Amino acid sequence: MLIDVTYMSGAGNLFTVIDNRKIKLSKDDLVNFAPLLCNKSDRGILKTDGLISIINGSDDLDFIAEFFNPDGSYGAMCGNGSRCAVMFAKMEKIIPRNSNLDIIKFEMAGKTYTAQLAADVIRVYFPPPAEIIPKLIVKINNLALICAYVNVGSDHLVIKKEDVLEFKDLALDDIPLSDFAPQLRLHPDFSPRGVNVNVYSILDKNVIQLRTYERGVEGETAACGTGTISTALIAASKGEVTFPVTVIPKSGIPLVVDTIYNSHQEIESIILEGTAEIIGHAQIEIAL
Repeated sequence: MLIDVTYMSGAGNLFTVIDNRKIKLSKDDLVNFAPLLCNKSDRGILKTDGLISIINGSDDLDFIAEFFNPDGSYGAMCGNGSRCAVMFAKMEKIIPRNSNLDIIKFEMAGKTYTAQLAADVIRVYFPPPAEIIPKLIVKINNLALICAYVNVGSDHLVIKKEDVLEFKDLALDDIPLSDFAPQLRLHPDFSPRGVNVNVYSILDKNVIQLRTYERGVEGETAACGTGTISTALIAASKGEVTFPVTVIPKSGIPLVVDTIYNSHQEIESIILEGTAEIIGHAQIEIAL
C-alpha cells in the first residue's frame, strides 16, 4: 500500500501526519507502522517524533487525532502534535470553517480539546493538570534530584537546573541530559508508564529555557508541548515566573503558556500557543 504522509513541525517537534479517513488503518496497524513511518531509512523517510492519524469525529467533534510514539506506544496527549493536527485538518478542509477565530473541537488521547487559530499561531486549551506533586526526591546513582511531577495528559518530571549541585554552574545546553534522563524515564517510582524528563532554567520573569527527554522517542526532542506546560506550571507555582510564560525549547522556536482562572482563582484551563507548519510530503510503501 502506498501512503501519502505530511511532515509537520510544531515549534521544532517533528511529526508524520496521515489522513486516515481515506486509508482506514486500524490501531494495530498504526502501532506496527509507527516505527517505519517515523524513523529515517534509506528510502528517504524523515525521522520524526511521532505519528498522527486523523480520522472523522462525531457530530460535536471536528476530528479525532490519534498519536503514536516512534516505538509504537500510544495513549498520551501530545501538545505540539495537537497543534499540527489542527493545522493539518484546516489545510485539508476537514474543519469546515472559514474564520480563523472559530473554536475547533477535537479529540486526542481519549479527551476533548478546543483550539483556536489566531493569525500564524494556534492555541490549544488544556484542562487543569490531572496530578501535580510539587516536590519529590528521586535518586539515581549518586544523585538525589529535587524534582516535581506533573500529569497534563502525559507524565512529566520537572527539574530546575540550579537545584542540582552538579549542574548549577553549567549552561543548560551543556547538561548531559542523555546520560541521566533514561534512568529517570525508566525509574521504578514512575512504573509502569514511565515519565518524560524536563530540565529548565529561568531566563527572565516571563521566560524559561527548557530541554526535554521524551519517552517513546527515547531521546531528547527539539520541543515538547506537554513538557512546556508542565514546566511553566511548576516554575509559576514556585514564584519564579508569571503568566503568560514564554518557553524556549531546544529548537529555539518559542511556545507561550497562559492560564485562565475561575471565580475561586483555580485553574480552569491552560493555553498552549505556538506555530505549526508543513515542512514536506512523501509517499511511503508499506506492506499490509
